[in-house]
Amino acid sequence: MTLSVGLALAGSASCGPRFDYVGTWTGDRDLPVPEGGNPAVARTLGKIELTILANGRFEMLHEGLPKTGTVRYESDRAFLEIKSILGEAVKEMGEPVVRHNRALELRPVDLNSIELRDPAGFYPEPVVLRRKTQPSG
Repeated sequence: MTLSVGLALAGSASCGPRFDYVGTWTGDRDLPVPEGGNPAVARTLGKIELTILANGRFEMLHEGLPKTGTVRYESDRAFLEIKSILGEAVKEMGEPVVRHNRALELRPVDLNSIELRDPAGFYPEPVVLRRKTQPSG
C-alpha cells in the first residue's frame, strides 16, 4: 500500500508545473538612460508584460517588441519558446535571429512574483515580474 501511494504521488507531481504561472505578469528592468538618450526609449525597452494562457501559449511585450509562443514546464520552472516577433514567425526571420532565439526561463520567487531570465537577450540579468492578474476558477 505504501509503495502504491508513493508511486501515485510521484506520478501526480510530474503531471504539470508545481507553480501556477497562468495569468498576467509585469516588470521593469529600470534601464539607465544614456547621456543624451531618450528616457521614453529606455522605459519602453525595459517594460515587460507577460500573459501566460492555460492552453500552453503566451503573449508578451519584451525589449519593446510583441512576442508570442509556447510554454514548456519542467518541475517548478517554465520555459517560453518564442515562435513569433512582431507577428512574424521566428523561423522565417533568417539564421541569425533563429540562432539568437533561445528559450526564456521563469522561476518562482514567491506566490506573486517570478524571475525572468533571458540568456540570449540584450539584458541577460534576471528581472522580477509581479503577478497582475490570475484567472479565477
